[in-house]
Amino acid sequence: MYCRDCALVTSSGHLLHSRQGSQIDQTECVVRMNDAPTRGYGRDVGNRTSLRVIAHSSIQRILRNRHDLLNVSQGTVFIFWGPSSYMRRDGKGQVYNNLHLLSQVLPRLKAFMITRHKMLQFDELFKQETGKDRYPTLGSALAGLQ
Repeated sequence: MYCRDCALVTSSGHLLHSRQGSQIDQTECVVRMNDAPTRGYGRDVGNRTSLRVIAHSSIQRILRNRHDLLNVSQGTVFIFWGPSSYMRRDGKGQVYNNLHLLSQVLPRLKAFMITRHKMLQFDELFKQETGKDRYPTLGSALAGLQ
């Protein structure tokens, strides 16, 4: 996906009462984070979605409310991310299993998962950019093993 201009809309309430919806919808691509609703909030957050990036922690809400998010999102590409244990393809990955079932119910759904390798790259980039480890407990435990 390539866009000359885009709007990145987070799932916080900062845009409420902002009346930025039409400006957001005028961009070539609208990237939304997580499962924040647009229905009923179009005046503030816009109505279009090109790409929606969703954390593993939102999968259950999405499954419960799939008619609100997935069915009304024609043409939207969904990217799911999270710890590799949730993305496993061997029958033990909760997110993978749910997306597999969802693809049978909604065959036109464009859903992708970020691979373990890419997640490790993103974690390292986050650490370089912020100086913080996204998983400090795990990082501490691994440091203790060395």
